[in-house]
Amino acid sequence: MSKWDFWPFGPGYEGGFWYSVSKFALVGVFLLIIVGYLRFLFGPKGIFREDPKRYTQKKKKNEHKFRH
Repeated sequence: MSKWDFWPFGPGYEGGFWYSVSKFALVGVFLLIIVGYLRFLFGPKGIFREDPKRYTQKKKKNEHKFRH
């Protein structure tokens, strides 16, 4: 049986250098996927991004209240 049979859930760092590097690379790929997904949802022109005009209108209303 090879040490790669249970990759990435095999032994810790005992598998050797490339075995450990491949585990770190897999974790890095997962993190990049998560970051890309969040950027798609909340980034520029994202689906769940709020309209910035909403805050500027509210701010102008509050400034008008305090001035008069």
